[in-house]
Amino acid sequence: MYVALAEQHLIRKPANIGFDEGAAIPLVYITAWEMVVNKGAIAPWHTVLVWGASSGVGSAAVQIAKAYGARVIATAGTTKLERAKTLGADVVLDHYTQDI
Repeated sequence: MYVALAEQHLIRKPANIGFDEGAAIPLVYITAWEMVVNKGAIAPWHTVLVWGASSGVGSAAVQIAKAYGARVIATAGTTKLERAKTLGADVVLDHYTQDI
């Protein structure tokens, strides 16, 4: 099976990753986009809770919500809280030790 796409809809796969990894990267963003943008109708005045922000889809959801100007509250495990903050979360909560 072949698919024809316009060039502006393509991105080059980095040489240091395989085709399986290359295919997985946009998959998590498509999934997060569907839930945050299409289902959630994100807007700049929204506050978004991303449970499990250190997962692939969770990480993408944090970035997408921030790109739309929303306030992001993210949960993650103790060792992954800083990553969620780096991705743009405004508030991070440890879902193992904090009462949420």
